Amino acid sequence: MKKVTIVITTYNRANLVTEAVESVIAQTYGDIEIIVVDDGSTDNTEGALGKYLSQGTIKYVKKKNEGACVARNIGIKMAGGEFVGVLDSDDLYMPEKVARTVKYFGKYPDTGFVYSSAYIVSEDKKIIRKHNKYQSYMPEKTAHELLFGNFICNSSVIVRKQCFDDVGYYDENIFLPADWDLWIRLAEKFTAGYVEEPLIMYRKYGGTVLKDLEKARGEDLYVLDKTFKRNPEIREPDRKRMISRVFFNNAVNYLFLDQDEAARNNMELSLSGDPLNIKAVSLLALKKMFIRQNKMLYHIVQFVNKIENVILVSFLRIIKRRCEW
Repeated sequence: MKKVTIVITTYNRANLVTEAVESVIAQTYGDIEIIVVDDGSTDNTEGALGKYLSQGTIKYVKKKNEGACVARNIGIKMAGGEFVGVLDSDDLYMPEKVARTVKYFGKYPDTGFVYSSAYIVSEDKKIIRKHNKYQSYMPEKTAHELLFGNFICNSSVIVRKQCFDDVGYYDENIFLPADWDLWIRLAEKFTAGYVEEPLIMYRKYGGTVLKDLEKARGEDLYVLDKTFKRNPEIREPDRKRMISRVFFNNAVNYLFLDQDEAARNNMELSLSGDPLNIKAVSLLALKKMFIRQNKMLYHIVQFVNKIENVILVSFLRIIKRRCEW
């Protein structure tokens, strides 16, 4: 049996980190190493983990507060397993998570990393919806599709540890898109695997919206700039479309925050890079001619995205089944 290391990073989540640990302990797979990296918590995190420490169930590292990426990298470098998963301390594994993933690696030995769909849940673990994006059904295009946005749920990923030797670790210069950046680098060099069954619970907090959208936009553009430098063969029209997508997503978030001018500026920047961005054209037209309420526009975009995803997932499932026949 191959060892799997699960790294749980936490900061001031004494009330949640034990749930994350218990979800790993409850795995049906036998050989699992658990490393908890505490990013300088000031609450009772260490005390809450006391029983696991005394039982030798976990390895625990407490460090000064330097951010999630530094904590994740410390845990990955400590890992003794052939495969490594990084679990945020407010998320949970389903009991078959590790077993199903290791089985996938065994069936497809050329796979570098495996991710799954997820249950998006409330703070009290009530299921809101299933995270299952159509891009996941096109494994041969994972690297390309990721350039247009992150569709991989971060806590669902388990990586073959040796892959980090080739692509490096989490970029400690950024925060919000650090997982997206790592998935892009992994997908550039290794085959991605996808398990359609929801194998994690990903907590979504009510009313969560990015507060510093300019910083978020800057970090997204930084990730794309790094990617373009590594891949000079990416055509200029494609680069503009990728950048346009960043501005469009930012515009939609500004609509939710009811920041009219910032939303309009980002939509215009999106269209300047890609005049054929149908969603941006449609949104700007709706805003100018029909709908003045920003939050209504935001919800329209979310609804359209949801319908688009449902249709494409259904279509790609049919194609996949026919190919299997």
